[in-house]
Amino acid sequence: VKEIKGHNLLVDKLIVRYVEKTLEYDITIAPFRYVSSEQTIKKEFALDSQRSIMFKAIIDRTDERDGILRIVDYKTGKGPDRYNDLSDLFDSESKKKYDVTRQMFLYAYMCGKKENLITAPYLLREIVKGNSNEELVTPEMTEVFEGLLRTKVSEIFDNSVPFVQTEIVERCEFCPFNVICR
Repeated sequence: VKEIKGHNLLVDKLIVRYVEKTLEYDITIAPFRYVSSEQTIKKEFALDSQRSIMFKAIIDRTDERDGILRIVDYKTGKGPDRYNDLSDLFDSESKKKYDVTRQMFLYAYMCGKKENLITAPYLLREIVKGNSNEELVTPEMTEVFEGLLRTKVSEIFDNSVPFVQTEIVERCEFCPFNVICR
């Protein structure tokens, strides 16, 4: 067995801490029934009567608590900003970050449930503090999200709508193209 040193030792200790804190958090919400891990789901998404695309996702974990499916996604970064309305998630002028929330709603949509479910991004920085970010997602919310998503994706595929550079420079920070873009 090779000895873990330096940076890798720090990463190892951090991972162990995240796993321990996640298990400690899970104990506080037990009992629940484990359903799956690393589940690949695909869903065809009609843009209009002639065009469709395929969404594919890998859901970190699903479980069921009190008869309600929970979609769990592990996150090491910062949590999402709070939204007031689902349309906020698609506002390209907003400086707020909704990527985690958008992802969770996409998973909820792709699961195709006709009943309530819970999205639970496990923000590991928050889990270690015992904080939860669960959200109850109703079929009505999923339907609204689907409509907003269709509008945005249709816009992306619309040749008459040009791609434009964002005016929100903060969005460029982690973009792999920021060296050649600005």
